[in-house]
Amino acid sequence: MSVNGINRKTRRRHSAIEARERRKLVREDELRKSGLILLRGEEWKEVATPILINYLRSRIPMQTIGEYCIVSKKAEAWSPTITGTNSICWDAFCGLILACNGVAIGCIGYSIVGKKVIVQQIQGRKGREAHLRIFEWDLMLLDIVVALATMSGFVRVDVQPGHRNKWLNTERLPSFLRLYDGNAKKLGFANPDKISPNFYLALTS
Repeated sequence: MSVNGINRKTRRRHSAIEARERRKLVREDELRKSGLILLRGEEWKEVATPILINYLRSRIPMQTIGEYCIVSKKAEAWSPTITGTNSICWDAFCGLILACNGVAIGCIGYSIVGKKVIVQQIQGRKGREAHLRIFEWDLMLLDIVVALATMSGFVRVDVQPGHRNKWLNTERLPSFLRLYDGNAKKLGFANPDKISPNFYLALTS
């Protein structure tokens, strides 16, 4: 697919959908009232941690799995425990940080629109490739968001296609197509169509 995406008429339809969604975005103060992330309080860790361990267990010795952890963006903002988070330029209101030995190495950012979660950012930190290439960290983070959204009663998760990322350029396109399009397809997301500009997955609780 070209950087310009699909035809002009479809792009206009997608722009109208996005405009409506921006008007419905849950604001920062409202998100605080509903907990740190999709599930209230610390419940989300009970969902996220087993998924992290499952992705790591066949890649590294069991005794070193504890070096990795998932931290919510909001918890980290209120009570910083992980270094390197200041190098993350967030593209969304909510997010999860993947850390190793107390250092942020990757993240996933998403926004909440009504009963839908939209993933807009999947990013590995530059200089942390040695830790990231060990396992499918990007797929794991998306898998966690899907699980959390399902447990929280959301009806759908969307993933913004790589060619629609605001940081897109010709050099970054292959990487974005792998991070967004590739991972969405691996988890069974439907392709963008005339109705939705994003990859999307209907959820059942």
